[in-house]
Amino acid sequence: MFNHDGDTSKAFDNLQTCEINTNMESCLLLALFSQETGNTNFQPLEDTIVETTGLKKTTIEFFNKVSDALLVSCKDYCDRKDLLYAVIHLLSILCVSKDSDCLKTLWLLVNSPSCMQESFLPTMPDDDLYDVQQIMEGLQWYKCRNGHPYAIGECGRPWDIGECNICGVVIGGQLHMLFPDNTKANVAKRKLNGHILGNASGRKEEHPSPLRDMLSVSVAVIRFLTHSAILIGNCCNPEDVSNLIHTENPIVGCMDTFLWEHLEKDVDLLATSLGRSIDDAMLVLHLVIKFALRNTVEKNAPNIDYALPTKNDRKTWESYIAREIINPLHENVEMELKKAHKLIIEDASEDKQSLVQEIYELDHTPTSDLSQSVYKIPELWRYIPGFSLENIGVMLQMTQTRDSKAESTNPILCKFINEECRLRAVQYLPDIIDLYKELKSMFHLRISTKEADDQTISQFVDTLNDNTELTKNVNSFFRAWTLLKPYIFSNTLGRPLPRNYHTENISLEDTPLSMLIPSRRGRGACFLSLVDALVTVHNSFLGYCTSINPSLVSSEKTDLTSVTSAHIVAYDYRKDLEPLIMSHCDYEVVADEQAKMRCDFTALERQLVVRYIQGKCKITEKNLEFTYINEVCGRMTFAKVRQLIPQLPISLEVQRLIIRECRHEHGLPEIRSSLAAIDTAIGFLKSFGGNKDVPIHKYLQDVLLFTEQQGITVEQVKISCTLEHILSIWQVLSVERLNQQMIASQANQHTDVFEDVEDEFKEPLLTGIKVSEIILDTDIYILVYELFEFIKLEISHGKQTDIQPEDPLAGRFENFCAEKNIKIPSVDRLPDVILMKHVTELWHAVNKQHARLEQRKL
Repeated sequence: MFNHDGDTSKAFDNLQTCEINTNMESCLLLALFSQETGNTNFQPLEDTIVETTGLKKTTIEFFNKVSDALLVSCKDYCDRKDLLYAVIHLLSILCVSKDSDCLKTLWLLVNSPSCMQESFLPTMPDDDLYDVQQIMEGLQWYKCRNGHPYAIGECGRPWDIGECNICGVVIGGQLHMLFPDNTKANVAKRKLNGHILGNASGRKEEHPSPLRDMLSVSVAVIRFLTHSAILIGNCCNPEDVSNLIHTENPIVGCMDTFLWEHLEKDVDLLATSLGRSIDDAMLVLHLVIKFALRNTVEKNAPNIDYALPTKNDRKTWESYIAREIINPLHENVEMELKKAHKLIIEDASEDKQSLVQEIYELDHTPTSDLSQSVYKIPELWRYIPGFSLENIGVMLQMTQTRDSKAESTNPILCKFINEECRLRAVQYLPDIIDLYKELKSMFHLRISTKEADDQTISQFVDTLNDNTELTKNVNSFFRAWTLLKPYIFSNTLGRPLPRNYHTENISLEDTPLSMLIPSRRGRGACFLSLVDALVTVHNSFLGYCTSINPSLVSSEKTDLTSVTSAHIVAYDYRKDLEPLIMSHCDYEVVADEQAKMRCDFTALERQLVVRYIQGKCKITEKNLEFTYINEVCGRMTFAKVRQLIPQLPISLEVQRLIIRECRHEHGLPEIRSSLAAIDTAIGFLKSFGGNKDVPIHKYLQDVLLFTEQQGITVEQVKISCTLEHILSIWQVLSVERLNQQMIASQANQHTDVFEDVEDEFKEPLLTGIKVSEIILDTDIYILVYELFEFIKLEISHGKQTDIQPEDPLAGRFENFCAEKNIKIPSVDRLPDVILMKHVTELWHAVNKQHARLEQRKL
């Protein structure tokens, strides 16, 4: 209708005679934008539009105001005009069809974001914990010190000590008293609404993923529309839009940058999902926006609240948009893109049309003369999109839309297509378990956490001396991690991980070896989370197959540590799945039309079942045990021992006798030997308990079969200490070993005594802090040992995820003592300026005071 020279005289004549509809109104608004950005006089056209169409002047003013703001925003923060034009296209559609059912949700994000504060926004990931909490009535929910939820039944109050399934810290309490560092969980605040994807840089998915009932193409398109609507809304109601965004990490840059970056990520994933270029992905988005005005879309609109206050409303709206707009376009995407390419060619100047025709392969060369050589007939060499699982999924969804019985005909194929992006990672599970076994045989009780953190995976691989099998297993871990990390980081699969791991770049060269060693704290949590995710994906899929046909899956289960490829749904996408798809698909060629894809869904499903599902078995989850050499004694271990064998402190008189004997009759080797025996005993007592009245040396000899030389060498311990004193004697001997190490250093250089404590916890006390005055009213004999245990259990072996150097020491230490029902006078009066970063220096100061007192006694 409009030429490129800004001459609107012909446009006025056409406008007077044409039939106006919403599609035309949208085009007129786009024409206004085109003339405005072309620096032409658009005021006459604007006046004519108001007079001739049903558009109100306020609508045109709103469009002009927002489009100007978007133009400035794009220039300042993005400079991607293709993204800008798609957002402007959506704006024009919303301005003329704001009452359309399919666009109501997007219009609310634009015009009334304050009404969407409690909404479940489209394509945001689910967090099912809230739903679980609602279903499991009668349970009281709590959080461990690291914020991970757990539930207590019956009366809902803690009675026993437990262990967090995610991070392994102590949970629960005793005698209905909750441990001080555990808290009640507020169930009402678990609902995750608003925008919860975080910064675009934190979206780690390298491949598009299905979500709920949508294929990846639908997810990418709807997410782009949602972000576009929020961006438009930010031009009108920035404060309300900022309240929609919920991020754990601060937004990088301003809100405009935040949203433009998400739009770029959405387009990249759409292009990957379509298997096409960015330009074609942008054309598909324009076609989707255009298709939203079709009459058939409105006829099938669902009866929901379009503000999406519930997850069910969101799911219904997403399915509606995918079913009515995106899937029909996707099924005929070749034909629709061909039409769009033709329009681009017609719009090009005459001198460029030939070139554009060649680019889009739309040049029409006569092919009737078949006597030519085959290579001279261009139609035979034109690009035809290959078959992919994504294309099969769209074809199957469209078949189901036309035929309600289709879904019940191929349910396993439908489930497989939706889960395939996760299932393809399951093939690496046996290699990962073999990796665990190899590393356990090499390092179990032979390596410390510090050594594992200091050595990179690349350095470890270099030491393998051409061990190709182990190297292959390491690579399998990284391939599985790459596939599943988006789901792990979004808490969709696996155990939740600390947020600081989400932004780390994981590679062979930079990642420490500790990531490959299972542990509930530190980077080893990534290994456990990945294994948990793989088992969940596999068992969930087989569970669905069993619900369809119980005879498909073996009733037996295999142990996690015994799993092989024969037990699981294992295939290679390129080598196994693509040839299988190709063998069940073909093209239907019709003269002068685009070749159409066809697939035998029933035969493809049958082959999938026979090759990869039939006879497979579920996996029994099992704790993957690994113990670092410095973790033999830990907080959870001590708590278990106290629960099984009530502990008592040894008397001061016995303490002094033990210390005197150690200093006069024994050296560091004997003390270390005795401590090693006690560590072993504590490890067994944690699991099996024992009689509190049995002497420690008798337990070592009679139960653990230690020889006289292997056991305790300190005679006073043999005479005076039973199993109810074992933790107390551990404290005394550990502190004495530390003191003798400092004495051996001759200059009392204690900076390296706590080798397994991070340097950030070794800062000196502030000038003016007089420890002797602070501990004046304190029982120093208890304080020196309890503070030492606090350091060893809380911040050694890799610090707890929630303890920070800037935390006040008094509160942390009080909670630690309260769990053991120990009250140390005046500890609550420690100055606020003494922080966790001063803890080791405070202990050294207390130990000096203790040593002075004991020197007089000894």
